[in-house]
Amino acid sequence: MTNSNINPRTGKEVAEGELRVYCMINFSGHMHHHYVESPDEAIRVINYEANRQLEAENIQDNVFGLEVFEDGEWTEWYNDMGDSIINVLDEMEEEAE
Repeated sequence: MTNSNINPRTGKEVAEGELRVYCMINFSGHMHHHYVESPDEAIRVINYEANRQLEAENIQDNVFGLEVFEDGEWTEWYNDMGDSIINVLDEMEEEAE
């Protein structure tokens, strides 16, 4: 068992179906992870982190996404319509305009 298979929120081994937001800053190759309970919480975390990072002068680029733990691996999360969390966020922004 590796550290990447331990959920820091619970201190327990990651269970099937768990979710985590990932963020890479300035394409460094290093991913920051935030474990979340739902896609709605993921949206709140992504919005918060993105807004906070906009204020940092040393951050020029960032990448966000949502992963789900399936079959012993972290894979990209998609909703029932086949949309990634970023597509869901984009659709929400379009609807708000």
